[in-house]
Amino acid sequence: MGYNLELVAAVDKEVKTLVQGGPIALKACKELIREIPKLSIEAGFEKASVWSVKAFESEEGTEGMAAFREKRKPSWIKS
Repeated sequence: MGYNLELVAAVDKEVKTLVQGGPIALKACKELIREIPKLSIEAGFEKASVWSVKAFESEEGTEGMAAFREKRKPSWIKS
């Protein structure tokens, strides 16, 4: 069975980007991906909005934004 090398390369690129994210945020994103399709559009947007605000206000979010501004790799807080 042959592999679509373009698809493999595209997936690899996305995975490399994802693993650079904060571990707490990545875990929450996985939960949202599982939960949001079960909700109405309005409830899904509400859930995602609340989560987004919470994530950006967290220690991990603050560190991620600071690292982006300072053009450095983030030092993720493990909790």
